[in-house]
Amino acid sequence: MPPPIPMVHTEQAIQAAAELVRWAWIQLAEGSDVPHSYIAGLESPGTIVYPYQGDPLAVSVVNTFLGVGRIEYGFSAYHLPSHIDWGHVLRHNRAGRPYLFIPFTHGAYRGHKGPARTQVRAMPPAIYRVARQLQSGQYLTAGPTGGRALHAPGMQPYRPAFRRNIRPGYQHAAMQERMVRRPGRGRGSTYLTFRTMTPDSQGWWIPGRTGVELARQAQQDTAPAARAMLETAVRQDMEAALRQSIGGRR
Repeated sequence: MPPPIPMVHTEQAIQAAAELVRWAWIQLAEGSDVPHSYIAGLESPGTIVYPYQGDPLAVSVVNTFLGVGRIEYGFSAYHLPSHIDWGHVLRHNRAGRPYLFIPFTHGAYRGHKGPARTQVRAMPPAIYRVARQLQSGQYLTAGPTGGRALHAPGMQPYRPAFRRNIRPGYQHAAMQERMVRRPGRGRGSTYLTFRTMTPDSQGWWIPGRTGVELARQAQQDTAPAARAMLETAVRQDMEAALRQSIGGRR
């Protein structure tokens, strides 16, 4: 059996093509409304798997972010309490039913602009002016100030944006009701509210999301350049092998 033809140029081109795909993928992600962790998953070690499954003529470009599948391919709407393993929840009410406190972060009113993936819903200015005065143990309320409760003007009942969370005849509390403030260390404070969830909780539907499909777009965008790189490299390796073969017979 003749020795295998050295494919040095081809192997280099395969790795270069993978770097090109990864670069294009990152550029698409930077211009898209995806979490920063999605982009970090493309910049971390292990993004380019070469050789792939031991084959020096194969390579794989992967996003190491654990939640990439939900973002890349999307998902259907689902009821969050139905996806929780309640058998491992430690908190139980007097009736013996498990429950969870779900935290929600609220942004301070600053009027700054930034990438959509880093923003949270900001408080109205009037509510923020009161919230920034909260001390340890205090919380905001739409009712009168008293005890640990501090009145914030202008609170409006929460209106679910997703129709499956709309309950006819039911009025939700304001988004900022019972908000607490946690001072930061050298940074701004964090403003949190907590909602209770049980296995029987109504609402809590997570709306479906269409996948961004950035991986496929990156592959399509770079396919012509990658194909040209590989064709050139294969031709160089074949020419080198032919020259070696002719020279060896002299």
